[in-house]
Amino acid sequence: MRHSIKLLSLSLLVCTLFLSETAAAQTVTAVHSPSTLSGRLDAAMATAGRSDAWVVYSFEKEMCERCLSGQIRWDSEWERTIEDVIRGREPSGKSVHDTVRETLQSLDDDAPGPDRMVRKDMAVMMRFEKGTLTRILHANMTTPFRFGDLPVYWLGAQEPTEILSLVGHDEWRRWDEEVRKGWTWVVGALDLVASLPWLDRAFSIEQSVEGQRAIAFAMGNLDTAASARTLERIALSDADMEVRKAAIFAIGNNDTRVARDILLTLIDTMGRASSS
Repeated sequence: MRHSIKLLSLSLLVCTLFLSETAAAQTVTAVHSPSTLSGRLDAAMATAGRSDAWVVYSFEKEMCERCLSGQIRWDSEWERTIEDVIRGREPSGKSVHDTVRETLQSLDDDAPGPDRMVRKDMAVMMRFEKGTLTRILHANMTTPFRFGDLPVYWLGAQEPTEILSLVGHDEWRRWDEEVRKGWTWVVGALDLVASLPWLDRAFSIEQSVEGQRAIAFAMGNLDTAASARTLERIALSDADMEVRKAAIFAIGNNDTRVARDILLTLIDTMGRASSS
């Protein structure tokens, strides 16, 4: 966030939802004020204090109907999803009707034609340990996920632009590598025009190879001609070879017409380069 994540003394309007006995001690606290995302995050942290906790909020993303993004778990159908936890409900399992519908869907999936694009709810999950941010994940709200017995603070649905403005580069660069990478993936998932300049700036100040690779992959998720061109520049730069290969792979994930032309150009350029 543009200001440091810190504990503030704020009066909160919260609604604590105690889940059923089968959910053990899991609680979800919905933070309704202030109106801004940064304000709600500060308020959640003020309530959590030095206790370990998860802070969760969501945004809408257009994606293909069968697509998943971010953290993916392949657990039992009875595993609670992120949405289950937030709504304080237990999974109901599959009915006969669900089984028939999924079987029909699998047949339809084999049929030719483009996949239908839909709007899906995505979750951003921030893990705090003793007041320190230690992990950032994002995933479909329908993804099975275990929060353990830690409290969950739900900040509600947010606009992607509000999420992007939450963290500035000065704060981001001070985080541990895994936390930086997690936020990088979130920025790439927002599908904003402004996401590319944010990632490009992050790439220029990122020192680790793994961090730069994560930024390259996040750029590829933007799926625009501009992101493909930026990745081309990285691929032709003097960056670490693993970073350059990540950029090329990310271009391959790009569905724009320019991506294929860029890859053909790279083959020709690198074929003539002595360092290839």
